[in-house]
Amino acid sequence: MERKVYMEKLFSNRREKLIKMCLELQKKGKGFIYIMPSSAAIFQVRDRFAEENGGFLNSKVIVFDDLELDIVKDKISMDSVIYDPMDRVIIADVCKRLRNCFRYYGNIYSKKGFHQEIAAFIRTLKRSCIDEGKLSSIEGKINDEVLKDKLHDLIMIYREYDRTLRENGIYDRNDISKSVVELVNDYKGFDKIEAIIIDGFTDIEPVSMKLVEAISKIDKVNIYVNCPYRNKFSEDFLNEEIAKPFGKMGFEVIYDDGTQYEVLPTFKELCDKFYSGENMERKLEGLSIQMYPCIEAEVRETARSIKERLMAGEDAEEIAVYVNNGDAYAEPMVRIFKEFGIPISITYELPSGSSELVRKIIKSFENRDEESLSAGEWLDILQQELDSKKEYIRGLIERALKGEIDFVDKLEIKAFDALGNLAKGIRASFEKSGMINYALNREYFIGYMLEGIAGTKIFMEKGNNSGVKIMSTAHAKGVYFKHVYVLGLNEGEIPAEIKNNGLFDSFEASILNKNGIRYRDFLWELSREKIRFNLALSSAKKSITLSYRGSDEDGKFAIASSFVDEIKFLSGLEENRAMTMRDRFEKDFNSAMSVNELERGYVKEYFEGKYRKEYSDNFVNSYKFIRNISKDMDEILTKGMVEYHREMEKDFNEYEGIMESGFERIAGLIASFSPSALNEYLKCPFKYMVKYLYKPGEDEEDEGEYSDREIGNFYHKVFYEYYRNEKKFEVFDEGLFDNVFTDAWNGLRTLHISEEESKRKRMDFYDRLKNFISLDIERLKNFEKHSKGNVLRPYILEGVMDESRTFGVNITCKVDRIDLEYSLKDGELVPTGRYVIYDYKKKSISGINDILENKDYQLPIYYYASTEQLKKELNLKNMECMALLYLSVEGTEDKLELDGIYMSEYKKALGLNNKRLDIKRENFLPLMEYIKGLILNTIENIKSGKFNYKLMCEHIEGFSSYGCEYEGLCRYSQNKMRVLLEE
Repeated sequence: MERKVYMEKLFSNRREKLIKMCLELQKKGKGFIYIMPSSAAIFQVRDRFAEENGGFLNSKVIVFDDLELDIVKDKISMDSVIYDPMDRVIIADVCKRLRNCFRYYGNIYSKKGFHQEIAAFIRTLKRSCIDEGKLSSIEGKINDEVLKDKLHDLIMIYREYDRTLRENGIYDRNDISKSVVELVNDYKGFDKIEAIIIDGFTDIEPVSMKLVEAISKIDKVNIYVNCPYRNKFSEDFLNEEIAKPFGKMGFEVIYDDGTQYEVLPTFKELCDKFYSGENMERKLEGLSIQMYPCIEAEVRETARSIKERLMAGEDAEEIAVYVNNGDAYAEPMVRIFKEFGIPISITYELPSGSSELVRKIIKSFENRDEESLSAGEWLDILQQELDSKKEYIRGLIERALKGEIDFVDKLEIKAFDALGNLAKGIRASFEKSGMINYALNREYFIGYMLEGIAGTKIFMEKGNNSGVKIMSTAHAKGVYFKHVYVLGLNEGEIPAEIKNNGLFDSFEASILNKNGIRYRDFLWELSREKIRFNLALSSAKKSITLSYRGSDEDGKFAIASSFVDEIKFLSGLEENRAMTMRDRFEKDFNSAMSVNELERGYVKEYFEGKYRKEYSDNFVNSYKFIRNISKDMDEILTKGMVEYHREMEKDFNEYEGIMESGFERIAGLIASFSPSALNEYLKCPFKYMVKYLYKPGEDEEDEGEYSDREIGNFYHKVFYEYYRNEKKFEVFDEGLFDNVFTDAWNGLRTLHISEEESKRKRMDFYDRLKNFISLDIERLKNFEKHSKGNVLRPYILEGVMDESRTFGVNITCKVDRIDLEYSLKDGELVPTGRYVIYDYKKKSISGINDILENKDYQLPIYYYASTEQLKKELNLKNMECMALLYLSVEGTEDKLELDGIYMSEYKKALGLNNKRLDIKRENFLPLMEYIKGLILNTIENIKSGKFNYKLMCEHIEGFSSYGCEYEGLCRYSQNKMRVLLEE
């Protein structure tokens, strides 16, 4: 019997030869099994057999999973396979039982994230055909003690998990593939076939390799493996993943190039040299790179391009769109392609969590009083929630029968049904596992439900089989189209985000990889991503259009994929900025591809005419057309005019926080200023207006966590008491620290958390503040070493200062700390007149760049407020500020983190010797005067009522990981920002 693996180059037409071989087998009355990597490839191959021979006879075109299920169907009932999240429940129970036996994971055995990682690791082991015995053998070869302890714990969990499954007569999904190898000899399906073709794989999982190896030992069928994807980058990878394993099984490895598909020669060169480090020798034709501002624009312009091709006579089936982020792209693709009348081959599915009804049902669990119930009791409550919605769903179904239902109602009906089936599946899994009475925390139960909901897809619409093909790059193997579009070429999507932050660090993962456990292997996964993208490129015969977004749908900036950079390097091409956000609304009527776009064009023309006060015939016609759309259009247009005006004007107006007209009536509300308030204004004038003029109510305290204000006050109290009572500053006084920390801790409010969690939180605070003060004491000792015996000691702690003369308004501030320099004379400390001003920060700190860029005024204000007071108190003529410094409390680990404004002369003594932005003595006062001018200008803007939003909002544009509490009131407009920036 023949055993061959074809390792030919990209564009090989080996598939054509294999299909012809199978067609001949059919004509002789013999069968075959043709295994493909994706449904898209399956359809193409099935179509060929249907066209040539009219169908199948004793033959199948399937994926590996179909073959596995067919082999085990008589031995393993699908009813005995547990629902996916059930493995986490079993693992949680196993960890609880083994908690006293762990060497490494004892502190996190109860964490949900730990259970998820264990499930992923067990999946990797089973898919790699590594049982408990083999894992123990691997542990014995490892010398790293930490990794040995980790594996010791994981082996125990793996053993107990599998034992639990066996005792209950159940399987997880990964057991099916593992069992196939044992059952393959009993499978009768091979008796009726002549050949097995494995076509289009760039890698085959070890468990599937085991299956092929088992089949190859059966002397009944010929086996042919087709992997025609070799280029300069992938050759070594494919040899390692495909050629070597099949060679060991006795397969003949064939490297002959053979004949190839007809594609543009430059495409062949591009795909052959992808990630090779070489440049192309010829000018690349037929490829373009486009940049769009958002998904909506990217999909709409792609659809426009495709519609133009169809209107020019192209066949829809000869066009493919690759997109990997289906959750984000599916809805706009279905909507816009339907609007343009373009047939697409896509199964439109949505997660059941897209339903508002489903979200409300799950949300109801968060408001329940019960903290822990048995799984069965939680499921009973879920069933009660479902029963309470049956009448509502019945009403929707009746409307559907009358044809009175919209897309949202259709989604609600299907999602409700899906949630009911999901609840039954979960209950069955708990019952089969013997864990229906297992106690579950409410949060855990909600988590399991959400996981199941996310994995439950609702079929909404069936695509057109003869339409444009929509697929991911994972399905690009061995398919060919005239025109190819690859959308969403952004980091995290293509290539997918590959995280290596699981149970093992990168060093440990590399050790496991060398021992046959490929778990979270970043480089291996990235290689596969590169090959998938390369195959998408190689599937194009005539044109390739690559596109990426400049921002996400939530407004955050998106980064172009590294693959785009590689294409640009290879070809010398640059991307076209296909459109800006403004361009989206400036399409002329000639480019309209749908009634919707025509209507939008008329509305835009109307707004522009009214904005310019031009009343031409076109304006009148537009108005008539718009009036026919809706009887309420007059009111809609009036309100729309306000928004259009606001976004198109270059200057800010009253809709955007400008209160110049009549502002004097409320200006008196600003009785005084503070440095922190001024910094708020610098970050966002609009937020300053809302917070300090209108003063909305404070948020309620979180019962399970301290607020940033509470933590800040706690830190300040500890520092104040320690430095106030410290006398020698030679070494850290742990006894003193322990007393002041305990007093401050006892003054905090009691949180509603477990005693264990409270102890952990206290220890975290204790270690953090102890470390900070210890390093600060070392820094003060270092000062003495570098300043010829002079010492630096705290003089003012939490000092309240008032300043009015410098800035013309009353500014009240509390300076965290001022240290004075002393010289030792006759055994006494005498002030030299030099001092340092500090401000404690929780974590992130500012430097001189932030101050000069109008982002931070706190330390300069402290300087002006403190200097006059120090002169009065010390009665010294010559005073000199050595530095204005921020100290980071939480950002400090093995070295004190500090930054700010500091003189060159004292840089080393103050512990800033690694910093570069120091100020020479002669430049210090001019710099402070310059900053004073910035502060005066800011105060004048506030007094004038200028509270417009900033051009670049850090929350909306994605520069901050935190949301803004005033987002609902904000008038920030990205369109307006682009109008201003693009002028």
